[in-house]
Amino acid sequence: GLPAVVTSLGKDYPAVVTEVGATASEGGSDGLGGIVDQILGGAGGGSSNGIDVIVTVTNPDEGLYIGIDADIKIITNSVKGVLTVPIEAVKFAEGKPCVFVYDANKKMITKKDVETGLSEGTRIQIITGLKENDKVARGYDGKTPASVPDAGLKVKDVTSSVAASTTVAATTASR
Repeated sequence: GLPAVVTSLGKDYPAVVTEVGATASEGGSDGLGGIVDQILGGAGGGSSNGIDVIVTVTNPDEGLYIGIDADIKIITNSVKGVLTVPIEAVKFAEGKPCVFVYDANKKMITKKDVETGLSEGTRIQIITGLKENDKVARGYDGKTPASVPDAGLKVKDVTSSVAASTTVAATTASR
C-alpha cells in the first residue's frame, strides 16, 4: 500500500496503508469516517463522507497506544533533491505562480514567474524560475515599493533561502 506517516506527541512513525474501504461511509464521531474526512480534505467533525482507511505503523513503540491523538499523512507522491521555498513565498499574479526575489546588491525585490511542483504543506517545489540560494520574500504583497528600505521591510524578516530539499512528499490533508 501507499506509505504513510503517523505523528503523535511530536514523533513521526513510518506506516503503510493496509486497507482501503470499497465504498464511502458517513463520517461519525465514533468511527474512522471523521478521521478519513479530514485526511481527504473534508470539513471533519463527522459532518461529511469519507472512505475508511486502515494504516499500520511499521515500528510502533510505547509512545503509541489506544486512545492517543495522532495525525496521519498518506504520501501520494514524492521527489528527491529538488529546490523548495516556503509555501507562503509563492503568490499568484494573473493566475500564474510567482515569487518575489530579493537582490542584496541592489536592495530591491523583483517578481519572478515560477513553475511549481509538489508541496508537503510548508514548502513547495520550484521546477523552474529560481536557483539555489536565491532569496525570496515571504510576506511581500508586490504592491508596496520594491525597494526594501522604502517598504520598511527588514531583510531578515522578508527573505528565505531557496533550499535544495532532500525530499518533498505530497500528502493528503492530515487529521
